[in-house]
Amino acid sequence: MTIRRVFCASTGFHVLVHQAIVLACGDQDVENHLVIYHPLSRPDNPNHIRGFSFIDAMLLQGVWTSVIPAGDLAAPYDVANVLSSASAFSVAAEAQRELDRRLSSVGKPTEVFITNPTCGAIDRHLWTWARACDAQTHFVEDGISAYLPATLKAEIDSPYTRDRAAQSLARYRGLEPDLDLLALQPAVYPALRFDQSHVLLPDKVPSSLHNGQVSELPRSMASVVLHRALTQLPASSVGQRSDRSRWTAVYISRPDHEDGLVDEEPEIDTAVEAIRAMVRMGHRVVVKPHPRDTKAKIQRIVDISKADVVEDGDHVPIELLLARHRPQLACGTWSGSVLYSALLAGISTSSVITHLVQRANHQASTLLARIEQQFLRIMDGVPNYRQWEQLQ
Repeated sequence: MTIRRVFCASTGFHVLVHQAIVLACGDQDVENHLVIYHPLSRPDNPNHIRGFSFIDAMLLQGVWTSVIPAGDLAAPYDVANVLSSASAFSVAAEAQRELDRRLSSVGKPTEVFITNPTCGAIDRHLWTWARACDAQTHFVEDGISAYLPATLKAEIDSPYTRDRAAQSLARYRGLEPDLDLLALQPAVYPALRFDQSHVLLPDKVPSSLHNGQVSELPRSMASVVLHRALTQLPASSVGQRSDRSRWTAVYISRPDHEDGLVDEEPEIDTAVEAIRAMVRMGHRVVVKPHPRDTKAKIQRIVDISKADVVEDGDHVPIELLLARHRPQLACGTWSGSVLYSALLAGISTSSVITHLVQRANHQASTLLARIEQQFLRIMDGVPNYRQWEQLQ
């Protein structure tokens, strides 16, 4: 009997770990299908950095039975965009029907792997589809959020969006009776039940967050995937504009302000301070934007610090960027890329989350302090991670 696996990905890291899982299994008589969506920017903020443009570069030849593009469905089916009016709700229903038509080409799945059940409507719909097909459901790590307590995750996710979703669903649910309402409800995880979870650090996962079996992602196979992905790329295609002169350190930006966690000024000041400190250490620094960063914020950081920047035309997955350039030092606040720089890329890595907490206003600093506490717990004992003060 043929095993049919379906994976859902919206970032380069998702593609990386999915391929590591496929190659580590090495099963015969298996079909591996990838549903991939990578919107260029969030429609509710056109000023965001253009992101995800090189996700396709992570795809290895010979791994996937089929690749199903769903990028054009991500925005219409996203909770932030569909709950404002009845017409938008109907657009979401049509996007779901189109997604179902594309999934029908796969056939009945045996296993479904999703990565973003909190924010990804497409991911949540695949979970519903898997349950309807009696397929096993798998959660695959999607950054630091995989290790945060459920109560903290719910607080980070916008209560306004959840409240608006509940009101709109009550108002419009009768218009489209076939619409997967679960997919349009943010912050439902960990209410979703998974048969198995795959994470890099199983001992760091709160017991209340992941149900089912928790297993370790094949870290060594992820390195193999990165190497193979690099060999498929022209040398000039990874961070070429940022390589005008050799840089030795990278500041990994995160949309803390854009996500409503802190005012913009404290975030900019923290980034600039970190960049200047790395320059004093003798490094030439490049800023790696996050896809949800605003262009204006990144430009201010670059203008003040005089750092180089990975320009949006070269907005490659950071995993490929680090593997190609091998900087000596990486620094950020609390993004998953900080963890992966140390754990997967083997780069000396640090965080300035404590400095951001100190700069934030009182209301913001309370939530950030809890995030800081959890982030430092996660990073404790991670190879190649050092406290920022130890680097000074």
